[in-house]
Amino acid sequence: VERKIKLLIEYEGSAYHGWQFQRNGLSIQEVLEKCIQKTVKQKITLHGSGRT
Repeated sequence: VERKIKLLIEYEGSAYHGWQFQRNGLSIQEVLEKCIQKTVKQKITLHGSGRT
C-alpha cells in the first residue's frame, strides 16, 4: 500500500550539498531517506516542494 506523508522540516545545511540528491556530495534528501528507510525497513523516496 502506497502512502503519502507530509513532513515539515527545517535544517541547518552548511555541511551538505543542498536538499536534492547529488552525485558529488551528501544531501539532506539522501540522509533523510536513509534514516527513514532504516526505520520503516523498506525503500522510500522523498519529494521536496517549496522554497526558502
